[in-house]
Order: sequence, then C-alpha cells, then structure tokens
Amino acid sequence: MNQKKRKPPFKKIQTGFHKYAVIELAEWVGGEIERPLMLDGKILVVPDVTAPDNRFFEVSYKHELNGTKLGLYQYWGYRNNTPVSVFEIDANFILSHLENPGVLTGADCYIFENEPKHLR
Repeated sequence: MNQKKRKPPFKKIQTGFHKYAVIELAEWVGGEIERPLMLDGKILVVPDVTAPDNRFFEVSYKHELNGTKLGLYQYWGYRNNTPVSVFEIDANFILSHLENPGVLTGADCYIFENEPKHLR
C-alpha cells in the first residue's frame, strides 16, 4: 500500500554562518535555540533564540525579519496576555565579536505590550 509522506509545516534552510551566529547569541543571552512557540497545539512561530521574560531574538544574515513574522509574535503575546520583545540582530555583528560585548548595539527592537483583559 502506497502512503503519501506528510510534508513538514515549513522547510528549515540555514547557512553555517547563520547557525554559528545563533549559537553564539544563545550563549550571550542565556537562551534556548529554536524553541517553538505553540498556540492551540500548533507551532505558531520558531524564534532563533528564546531568552527569559519573553525576549525573542532573530538573527538576520540574508533575509531580514518580515512583518508576517512580527505579526505572529504580536498575536502570540496577545493570546497569552503577555508583553513580548523581539530583537533582530545582524549575524555579522555577532560573529565579529570574540567575546560577549555586554550590550547589543545595532539591534532592531520591537516591543508589543498587551494589556490584561480586565484593564481594558
């Protein structure tokens, strides 16, 4: 009996440059690499690095963070009633430092503050 293979929900393609920048950034911020954000039992978005207090980091090398992915972060924060911070950092900046710079300069930051429903 021939069974069709299920396609994965998304195809993960990354360069070694991007991969090592993500690993280095995760060490700097004490975060987890590629932990998916779930909503209603499905994967909504997969950040490159997830740090404590709902801080998400996206490493850009060839492709910048787009509005669709930012909207998914905002929607996740809204549904979970929690503020979300998304930082976009260039892979060249990360890999040009031999040690943790302490302060991540040059990162784009997007903050979504979601009010609790009882305060609206």
